[in-house]
Amino acid sequence: MVVIGALQSVTWCAMKNDRPSETAYWVALGSYVVLLHEKKLNWDGRIVEYVDRFLQSGPKPFQVARTMARFKIGRLFLEKSMSAFIPGMFMHYVARKKKIEDWARFQITHGCEQVVIISGGFDTLGIRLSLDYPNINVFELDHSATQAQKTRALGDLKHFVTFVRADLSRTTIADALGATHFDKSLKTILIIEGVLMYLTKDQVQKILYEISKLTQNSVLTFTFFDTPVGSIIGFEKGAKKLVNLALKKNDEPFQWSCTKENLKSLLEESGWQLKRIMDHLDLALSPVPKGFEMPARGECIAFCEIAKNETFSDR
Repeated sequence: MVVIGALQSVTWCAMKNDRPSETAYWVALGSYVVLLHEKKLNWDGRIVEYVDRFLQSGPKPFQVARTMARFKIGRLFLEKSMSAFIPGMFMHYVARKKKIEDWARFQITHGCEQVVIISGGFDTLGIRLSLDYPNINVFELDHSATQAQKTRALGDLKHFVTFVRADLSRTTIADALGATHFDKSLKTILIIEGVLMYLTKDQVQKILYEISKLTQNSVLTFTFFDTPVGSIIGFEKGAKKLVNLALKKNDEPFQWSCTKENLKSLLEESGWQLKRIMDHLDLALSPVPKGFEMPARGECIAFCEIAKNETFSDR
């Protein structure tokens, strides 16, 4: 059974409940641009197919960007425009999703029967896992506006996933899952991609502790900014001040970061054991399309566990 708890960017923040996350659309667009441009990086054709639905039914600016992305010159323009603010942002989106998906599939083939992805937005991993592993049930807990847009775009495919709209500023993850057929006895995967940096440190610790109690046998992956305390949170070579101003305007500001050196102790306090961290060197993809930047630096992926299980390797 796979449980994907998606609370896109994020219910804990002051996101407006009447509209989907703009950040979620940017992530979808970035993946769309790269995978259309370099077919050798497109490991699953369904990604482009499903993301196309999300963009086509999204706000007008993203509908226009989708049309531009259908042409080589349009893709290069969109890449250059994004890289002017955060070099390699689109490539980073694709790289982190590929590593997380590889890890998730590894865990499923090694005994995991539930997957909880906290903050899926317009990501396609949940629906594809539900189709590829028929005996696995997929649940998505999400911000209501983002989820409503996603289910409309998926059409009949939405029936392969149990969608649960949850405002986690008012309820816990455990309570939200308790309203479904989530099974605490099953080995569970938890995925939190591109979320925790939007929360405060106290909120991050509370969530990590809470999900450590969901089952007795869980594995976890999440992304975080490796930014020292006192520094502006964000990607190393990005226009951090400008990016943070834009995020704040959209009620999605960066609030939390943690250096790689301090992450182990934070996780141990929350009931997790850190197994591995992937940084920009691990996220390098080949080939890098001509005219595109290498994946952005600054956001890392952590892999953790509660119970001892086999070592994951991306090699």
